[in-house]
Amino acid sequence: MQAFSHVSAALGLLTVLILPAVLDGVAARTGGQAPAALETALMGGFVAATLAPAVIAALAFAPEPPSPAAPQPRLRLAAALAQLAREPLLLRVLASDFAVTLGQSVRGSLFVFFVSAYMGRPDLAAGLFLLQFVFGVFAGPIWLKVGYRLGKHRTVVAGELVQVAINLALLAVGRGELPLLVGLTIAQGLAQGSGNLMLRAIVADIADKQRLESGEERTGLFFSVFSLAGKAGPALAVGVALPLVGALGFHPGRPNAPATLEALKWVFAAGPAVAHLISAALVAGFPLDEARHRQIRAALDLHASPHSAPGAPAAAE
Repeated sequence: MQAFSHVSAALGLLTVLILPAVLDGVAARTGGQAPAALETALMGGFVAATLAPAVIAALAFAPEPPSPAAPQPRLRLAAALAQLAREPLLLRVLASDFAVTLGQSVRGSLFVFFVSAYMGRPDLAAGLFLLQFVFGVFAGPIWLKVGYRLGKHRTVVAGELVQVAINLALLAVGRGELPLLVGLTIAQGLAQGSGNLMLRAIVADIADKQRLESGEERTGLFFSVFSLAGKAGPALAVGVALPLVGALGFHPGRPNAPATLEALKWVFAAGPAVAHLISAALVAGFPLDEARHRQIRAALDLHASPHSAPGAPAAAE
């Protein structure tokens, strides 16, 4: 399910990014240039046009399960925070995902500056960014297969270490060495979302563990917090990466000294590499592996069976 969601999101984002390029191509054939306002309106119109049928399809084909006979009491904020604090595995996953999104967002916020200023090819910035998302469509199925073979947390570690290698390899890109940059951009696309995909699946496993131990369904709470924590990474990345390269002397659209451009490259490459390395370290040796989760699911299924004895204990160690 997480892989399907990842691929669907990648296809949607890719379509939105392609629309301005198509409009530019049509305008170029007529000898003109597409207004930026029209490109923005086209992207917004596509989102609006696809939103309504998507909501209808979700309501029609993904109905809510029947409500429990005895609904659970509403969880107050203080109680919710206390429950989250008692889940150290969830906190590790949240920290790991924060590091993932931080690394991705540092790279994304500096990508255009790196291609335009350091590589000296502003004409290729949008195209290379789009190229990454084209190959990102294939990332979900690839890492899903890896996950079946290695397990979720080992796949997170493997994917994050791949990201570390790709970003560090950017330090070897010299000015004008376009083939190496293209190759690393394709590799980045194929590794895109590897950590995010498996970390979301791990959150579902932690929710199963919590339900077995407490009898309470808190999957929605865990995923809500996971989604909220994921927004913090991009916010911090933009708030740190852009002021940092500015403090190092980089000025977009103006000539920059060679030393300043080298500093830009180091922030662009080493910053995400460190973040992905931290993400891998946080998940390495994760105790809730596939074997333990199968035990948890078996215990939950036994407890939910209509033939199970009333009052039977839910936990099974």
